[in-house]
Amino acid sequence: MLVSRQMRGPARLGAWLLVLVVVLALALAGCGGGSGGDGDTGAGGAGGAGEATGAAGGGDAGSSGAGGATGETGGGGEGSGTAGAGGGREIVIVGMDMKFEPAEITVKKGEPVTFVFENKGYQEHDFTIDDMQVDIQSPGHTGENPDHAVYLHASPGQRDQATLVPMQEGEFEFYCSVPGHRAAGMVGRLVVEP
Repeated sequence: MLVSRQMRGPARLGAWLLVLVVVLALALAGCGGGSGGDGDTGAGGAGGAGEATGAAGGGDAGSSGAGGATGETGGGGEGSGTAGAGGGREIVIVGMDMKFEPAEITVKKGEPVTFVFENKGYQEHDFTIDDMQVDIQSPGHTGENPDHAVYLHASPGQRDQATLVPMQEGEFEFYCSVPGHRAAGMVGRLVVEP
C-alpha cells in the first residue's frame, strides 16, 4: 500500500527547483542546433569538416586533410563533399539563428562549386555574397536579386542551392541580409585561392 505525503515548505520548493533545472537543461540542449561539432564542422556530418585546404578533387577533408574545400562535410553526413549538379564540389552551409556553420570556406578559382544553404534556424535566413565575380551555372535564388553576386534564401527547415564558378581570387564576406542579422554576427568568410 502506498502512502502519499504532501510535501511542505523547503521540500516542495526543492522539488520545483529540480523540475525547473531539468526543463532548462532540456531547453538549452535543444538550442544546440544538432550540428555535430565545434564550429569548424559543416552541416552535422558524421566525419565533421577539417580545416585542411588541399588540392582540387573532392577528397574528404574530415579524415585525412588531403583534399577538398574547407567547409565540406565529412563522409556519411548530410551533404557530404560529393560532386554537385555542375560537376564540382558540394559545400553545405548551415544557417542557424545568428551564425553560419562553417564560418569559413575555402575554394579554388575556376572550379565549379555547388553551395547548398540549409536553414536550421527558427527565422528566415539567406547566404549572400556581394562584389565577387562568379559564373553562375545553376542559380537557385541568385538570379532573383541582382544586387548580390550570390544569394541563396531558405525559410526555416528549407534549403536552396546554386552551382557557380568563382572567377576572382581573394577573401569575400558572406552574410545574412535579413535586417539585423548581419549586425548580430551572422557573417562568414569565403576564401578563393588560385
